[in-house]
Amino acid sequence: MHCRQSVRALQPLVAAILLVIVSVAEGRATLRASQPPSFRVLRSNQQELVLHFQLPAYQLDTVITRDGTRALRVSSASGFEVPLSDPGSPQRGILSAMIAIPSVAATWTLQLTGVQERWIELPSIPYPRARIGDDENVQEYQIAADRYRVHQLASVQCAYAGISRGVPLARLSVPAVDYDGTTNRTRIIEQCTIRIVFAPCSVTATGDGSIPILNAAQLRTWTI
Repeated sequence: MHCRQSVRALQPLVAAILLVIVSVAEGRATLRASQPPSFRVLRSNQQELVLHFQLPAYQLDTVITRDGTRALRVSSASGFEVPLSDPGSPQRGILSAMIAIPSVAATWTLQLTGVQERWIELPSIPYPRARIGDDENVQEYQIAADRYRVHQLASVQCAYAGISRGVPLARLSVPAVDYDGTTNRTRIIEQCTIRIVFAPCSVTATGDGSIPILNAAQLRTWTI
């Protein structure tokens, strides 16, 4: 009897947890005009979107790789997206945000101004290789010289990312931390202004601004 009462008492809590999980999965959890802390909308209209990117506070430290090289590690409380790559390749730290676009057929140009960069005279840390130690798994850093030599700096990109609830989306990505193989240095983009200009097209976006996008106000100007 006591067991049944305990189960019944937990049912409302379980239901509430499931409701939150479903709401988040469906994009309902206070996601209107979601603004990642690194990105801020300066202005927008039907034709253009202008944003400011600001790298959150970050820390620098060095790691000694297996061959004795000092490599730079950049860390931030907000964290970075680190694309998958082979162990030994230079790490790239990305910050990104989703934006609505007027149509799946939309095209645009991207312009950067006010770019503030910091260059560090060290290579960025390589993707680690997992190794089984005496007591636990150990991350081992070993630079693959051939991959470092050919590594090229990435640029700020805005690429089509699919459709959610009738809203065509693009992902805006800033390679905040990257390695330059020609100079053996690490570049940190601390801030910049990004202007996205959309070419004229037939609008197919709907007015559902409940998904996590930067430009919910601009989306409303495209509503059909």
